[in-house]
Formats: sequence, structure tokens, C-alpha cells
Amino acid sequence: MTDHQALIPLIDVPKHLPKRKGKRVNISSVYRWVNRGLSGVRLDTQAGPYGTYTTQASLDRFWQEVTVARRHRSVICEVNASTAHKRAMKQLDGLLT
Repeated sequence: MTDHQALIPLIDVPKHLPKRKGKRVNISSVYRWVNRGLSGVRLDTQAGPYGTYTTQASLDRFWQEVTVARRHRSVICEVNASTAHKRAMKQLDGLLT
């Protein structure tokens, strides 16, 4: 995180995100993204004199990386499902012959 970007206190992050079904993201979700991450991606933060902060650039990067991680996981699941399907069909063919 660079110093020239406006720092956003973590408590204010939900105000910087779009609403889902008319509701803001819960602050506990924001802390979870920092501590545990989402889809293997953690939100970048910076300690400040009065708490923990992030930036809009960090939020944008976080969502881009989460999107990529989820797409990658989706492709892997499709490949694994296809492989499992082929294996099951081969076993079925063996049982029927």
C-alpha cells in the first residue's frame, strides 16, 4: 500500500462497497477477509495510529484476485468432474461387459 492513497478505516469499508439485496456488507466479513481471506485471497491493510486501514486500490485488487481465484477453482472443478465422469463410465462399461 502506498502512502499517497486515501486510507479507509476498516470500519468504513462497507460504505465503499456496493449493497447486496439492499444491505451493506457486515463489518465481520471485512475482518474475516483481512484475517482468513476469501477464496485464498486476503485484503491488504496497514496499521495506523488509530486502527487498521485499507485503500480503494487494495479493495479493487482484492476483488479482482478473488474473481480470478474463483474462476480458476471453477475450471478445476469442471476438469475434475469430467475426469470422474469418464472414470465412472469406464467402470460401468466394465461391469456391463
